[in-house]
Amino acid sequence: MRRPILRYGDPLLHQKAAPVAAITPAIDGLIEDMRETMHVAAGVGLAAPQIGESLQVCLVDLSAGRRPDQLLVLINPDVVERDGMQLKEEGCLSLPG
Repeated sequence: MRRPILRYGDPLLHQKAAPVAAITPAIDGLIEDMRETMHVAAGVGLAAPQIGESLQVCLVDLSAGRRPDQLLVLINPDVVERDGMQLKEEGCLSLPG
């Protein structure tokens, strides 16, 4: 089911999302909703809080819908290292334009 995407400034987007305790049918359904929402919006990434669910779930699709088998689902991810600089245009679906 496609869900509305929250826009920058929504209070939920400023809160720390809760970790997922277990992979349940509800989490599977959330992931499917996120996948559909992201592809309809022509996005390459979407986090659960962007559709109103304050959970640590994120989808990344660097194929931009061309390879559905390449969808990366991240649950309770931790950033352990970062390097470099973003030089491309930002494409956040919660910050249109």
